[in-house]
Amino acid sequence: MRHARKLESLAAIVFAAAAAVLLFAGPAVAEIDVAGWHFTDLSTAQIPITFRLAFDDQRIAWTKGDGGQTDVYVKDIATGASTRITDTPESEDSVALDGDRLAWIARPTLDFAVPGEVRLHDLSTHETRVLGSGRVASETGLQILGDHVAWAMYEQGAGGLGGARLTLFVYTISTGATAKVTEELSNEGGGSGGGRSFDLGSDHLAFVKEAPAGQDAEVWLYDLASGSFTNLGRSAADSRHVSLEGDVVTWAAPGEPAHGASYGRYSVFTHRISTGQTRVVATREGPEPYPKTDGRFIVWDTYDGDLRKIQAYDLQTEQVIDVSHNLFLNFTPEVSDGLVVWERGGELDSEIMAHDLLSGQTTQLSTNRTWVDQASQVHGRTVVWWKHWFTNQPGPEPPDEFAVARAPVSFADPFGDVDGHHRYRTAIIGADEQGIAGGYIVGGDLLFRPEAPLLRAQFAKMVVEAFDVPVTEDLANAFSDLGPDDPGSLYPHEYVAALSSRGIIKGVGGGRFDPYVPLTRAQAATILVRALDQLYPGLLTDAQGQAPGAYYWEPPHLENLRRAYGNDLLAGTVDWMQRWDARVVCSRGEAVQLIWNALSLLHEEGRRS
Repeated sequence: MRHARKLESLAAIVFAAAAAVLLFAGPAVAEIDVAGWHFTDLSTAQIPITFRLAFDDQRIAWTKGDGGQTDVYVKDIATGASTRITDTPESEDSVALDGDRLAWIARPTLDFAVPGEVRLHDLSTHETRVLGSGRVASETGLQILGDHVAWAMYEQGAGGLGGARLTLFVYTISTGATAKVTEELSNEGGGSGGGRSFDLGSDHLAFVKEAPAGQDAEVWLYDLASGSFTNLGRSAADSRHVSLEGDVVTWAAPGEPAHGASYGRYSVFTHRISTGQTRVVATREGPEPYPKTDGRFIVWDTYDGDLRKIQAYDLQTEQVIDVSHNLFLNFTPEVSDGLVVWERGGELDSEIMAHDLLSGQTTQLSTNRTWVDQASQVHGRTVVWWKHWFTNQPGPEPPDEFAVARAPVSFADPFGDVDGHHRYRTAIIGADEQGIAGGYIVGGDLLFRPEAPLLRAQFAKMVVEAFDVPVTEDLANAFSDLGPDDPGSLYPHEYVAALSSRGIIKGVGGGRFDPYVPLTRAQAATILVRALDQLYPGLLTDAQGQAPGAYYWEPPHLENLRRAYGNDLLAGTVDWMQRWDARVVCSRGEAVQLIWNALSLLHEEGRRS
């Protein structure tokens, strides 16, 4: 009996996706649900690359437009329905959202130097009010939380942009009162690194204050109720940043220099508002000292040799946690409710990743380079990121998307030897959930044995199960070395026959298949390319390439390896500039990753069709 699988309709998806879009008004299926995560695609159009999209558990707010006009839109996550909030010749940007309240900056043109207005809109009453006007600073963004809205604006004075000071304001919604917090706000926050020069909490506002020439900038805390100030200490001179959540404030300041360090060293500070205690919790090295906090954990990234390492500090246990080692990070990590999110990069990898600090589990949320996955943000246990089609493939491009991923409340990893940090964890669990590859019972424990060599017959079974190749007991086999055929089992005879009859596997010559000989990486790539070409003609493009770290890519597998590389089937298996020998035996974990990449590509093509 074959496993029932969620992906049994993938073949139909590729050829019927366009019709399905017309039939169903709800959101499409996004990345394949895996490891307790639930994914949703919210297709839209004209999403500018923005690092300030706003969302909560119910809605996403962003701006889109063309030319000199942009407007504010809100999308319902559950239904996928979009609502256009503004429709004017003005340009809107820097949205902020909290419940039914939505704020943004509006100005006559896209020129940020042109005066504009801060506006607050009530999504339930549809009323809009102007909170302030002038040269509003888009680069620092604006924030809304509870009864308050905070933003920055350039006012005339010495220093700053164009001879103006950057002034921080906070508006109280219930009273309509506006307070000027400081006229010396740093304008170094913002940008792709994720830094911010102020952060709004429910009771306090933390900000980085510029200092006279030759002196360090300082981190300050403003009490929203009393209007009192507290100086928390100096800030990093080159990347001023502060993060506030609940009772915790965190930031970075210059630390002791390290001999031979390529980047500056910074001390990560934390301040408890309730106790007034300030202390150093870690030292990090790198160009973007942007520690973030969710009130319990503090997250930052640092260099460890050639690797960009993400770490977290648990304020309850006072322990430093290694989250991830990455060859590249396109943005600094974000954290909310114990969930760390980042965009990793590498040889073939540019995916959105999530690590649950509460369970120790890491999950790959996005797959495949045919989409650009960027601007990931996390709120509560929900992650949202922006997806843009990015490929040289011919044909129409699908609309941009917001991908939404909801983390499970709890999830028990099925295999005792695949921990939360395992490189192939997502693919292994996904393959198990789809009935493609299971584990072994050893001493009462369920193990996957991800590092064990994969046998040729085992890979044949994986391919048949992954792509629903028809297989029945009456299939005739062309190979003489499979041993006696068990009429009560399809393995290995019928699985091998199902592929050999289609030309997907061709054996090793002399009528032999070598079913119990370990598979090499090159053989796995060739079988996978043949399978996709035969089962889904046109899915793989002719794009070819060779990984910089590739070693011994030679005939007869050379062309298939290059096509596998060009179509991202090797994603997650090849490290940047590291020797990757195609003659090496393919492990069970590697094989599952290759198949998971193929399923993801097939899934993406279904959304594109």
